[in-house]
Amino acid sequence: ELVVNTPPRPVRHGDVIQLLHGMTSRFLNSHDVAAPISPHAQEVSGYIDFNVSMAIQNLWRVDISNREAESEVWKTIVSDVRLVHVNTSAVLKLSGGTLPEWGFGQLEVVADRVSRAHHSSLVWNVEEHRYGT
Repeated sequence: ELVVNTPPRPVRHGDVIQLLHGMTSRFLNSHDVAAPISPHAQEVSGYIDFNVSMAIQNLWRVDISNREAESEVWKTIVSDVRLVHVNTSAVLKLSGGTLPEWGFGQLEVVADRVSRAHHSSLVWNVEEHRYGT
C-alpha cells in the first residue's frame, strides 16, 4: 500500500525517487535490454517480479533543468525535469516511435544513454499529483 508522509516531503533536484503507477502499483523500471521499437535505447516498463533472473532497477535521479538553486523543489507545471536511471545513467525520454497493436498504439518511452543535451523529448513535468489516504 502507498504510504505518504504527512505533510509530504517535497522532491528536490538530485533526489533519488521511485515512480509508482497508481492503477497497477508497478514501479517504473529500466535495465540494459533493448527497447522494442528503438533497439539502441533501453526498455522501460512497469516492473513485475515473475521470478526472472533480472533484478529490479527502479531508481531515478531527479534533474531539474530550469532550477535556480541546487536544492530546488520540483514544482507542479513549471519545473522541467529529466529523470536519470540510477543504475545505467540513461535518461527517460520519448523515442518518437509508436508501439504496435500489442502496445495499443501508445508512444514508446525509453531510457537513452546517448541523450545528454536538453531536448524536449527528455523533459517531463507534473500537471497533477494525488496522495493516497
